[in-house]
Amino acid sequence: MPEPAGRKILAVETASEVCGVALWINGEIRERREERPNRHAESLAPMVEELLAAAQLRPAQLDGLALSRGPGGFTGLRVGAALVQGIAWGADLPVATVSSLRVLAHGTPAPRVLAAFDARMGQLYWGRFEDCGGETRGVSAERVSVPGELELPPGEWLALGSGIDRYLAELPPAIREAHRAGCQPRAPDLAALAAMLAESEWGPADRAVPVYVRDAVAQVPGGGRD
Repeated sequence: MPEPAGRKILAVETASEVCGVALWINGEIRERREERPNRHAESLAPMVEELLAAAQLRPAQLDGLALSRGPGGFTGLRVGAALVQGIAWGADLPVATVSSLRVLAHGTPAPRVLAAFDARMGQLYWGRFEDCGGETRGVSAERVSVPGELELPPGEWLALGSGIDRYLAELPPAIREAHRAGCQPRAPDLAALAAMLAESEWGPADRAVPVYVRDAVAQVPGGGRD
């Protein structure tokens, strides 16, 4: 991979009800986003085509693809992974995967973030993250839990994501006080994180697979490959 400033990275974010794609070109980020919920299958490929056409780029001219790997909605994650795999195989491009919770946390200007998605069945996917010199890194394993099991260490935190929004009344007082509503993971934040990754964190197309967390309760905190 080239140095971060010279990279051209296509980032695909499909973990939430809305989906988006972003293109990192030499530090500049361009975005397309589908605001209507659950339109991943019909909207994702056209958004990628439009974004590349606007930048006058072919897939083979990219340096790599970044996938928001999950946790999140099963259908959206599968659609995103399939698209990234297809482009990566077709254009012989490397792939990086990043935790969707980490993407959500990175989009928030706060030193410490509790990020949580609604996991259905009365549960949440969640993890804790800290800003490390502009790069968001996990400081706890990502897991799935009932709302009452979430906790915050001492200090200043923000709590955000669809899981916090939905189960706010069932969460401990410290989390309710730290709550910021309406936050979702976004493709530009994924692109920015991917641009910071070391060459060793990129790999072949078969790396583009969803991570659901239900199947593997604890994940690597840093957000790289499991």
